[in-house]
Amino acid sequence: MFTLNLYNLIKMKFLKQLAYAALTILALNSCTKNDDTPEQVSENKVDAYIQFDHVFGADEFTLNKNYTSDNNGVLNITTLKYIVTDIVLHGTEGTNDVALSTQESFHIVDQSCAFTSKKYLTNIPNGKYNKVTFRYGVSDKIHNSGTDAQGDMLVAAKAAGLNWGWTLGYRFMTYEGNSSAKGDVFKVHNGSTGAIEKNTHTSKVNKESPSHTGGGHGHTTGGRVDNSQLIELDFSDKGAILVSDKTSPKIHLKVDIAKVLSSKNTLDISEGDIVIDAHKSAKVAQNVATMFSIAHIHPTDINFDVPKTEDCKDTSNPNEAEGHQHSGEKKEHSHS
Repeated sequence: MFTLNLYNLIKMKFLKQLAYAALTILALNSCTKNDDTPEQVSENKVDAYIQFDHVFGADEFTLNKNYTSDNNGVLNITTLKYIVTDIVLHGTEGTNDVALSTQESFHIVDQSCAFTSKKYLTNIPNGKYNKVTFRYGVSDKIHNSGTDAQGDMLVAAKAAGLNWGWTLGYRFMTYEGNSSAKGDVFKVHNGSTGAIEKNTHTSKVNKESPSHTGGGHGHTTGGRVDNSQLIELDFSDKGAILVSDKTSPKIHLKVDIAKVLSSKNTLDISEGDIVIDAHKSAKVAQNVATMFSIAHIHPTDINFDVPKTEDCKDTSNPNEAEGHQHSGEKKEHSHS
């Protein structure tokens, strides 16, 4: 009897050890499987985004408010809209540059619609980026490429009142309001125009030459003056944004709209509206090229999906919570 009990005891102990070993192996396999399985990333994840924050000189900007300008008295801007295209993120530390197509990067900024102050970018490869370029307006190359190449751009521009029809194409900017210097309503409608005659003050530039930040002259393409401007903004002095499965970094731009009429060129609105004016439109475009600068970056903001719109407001961006730290601070730079 004693021998039988001892046998049963040894058998039960062996079975317990066997069961424990099996559970351990199962747990290890489960951990290994979880570690090897990549985390699912939403197809609508924001890989990075650009925020356009408008100011008028040293003041924050809002519509329907008086601002003292350098050369046009008191301005009260009632409408501000403009088009951005051809966005490129420039990589660093081994990351390749990423150029979005004109259709992908086409964006209308409308000061009356808060949601449009942000351009959300998707399908950007993981990596580090320290420079962004984009175009103010739409190049004549795209304008002349036909409706298929432009896709929904024409429809969106027309809906926003930023289209002059097939001949003149896109209106790059609508800048309207009241001026004490003019004593009345003023309008600045900017875009590409008809060709500038020879021996004028505005130079002709090869169409392949970009107008870098700080502006450039309009350039002629097939009897037209292409006033689109290529903007280059390097923020390597602030670090780099990190695109990853767990981040949705932000490039925060300061856009000084006081420069529309006073920058490289000084324009007197009391002389009349600037609408389809071959000489002054080129000067406006040169000024617009100077109004963009880097305010700061948020290099490692947590990831989120492209927000839905509701009355032009963002409804699901966790990084817009009150008290969220700005990226221009040294503490954030350490993450890049």
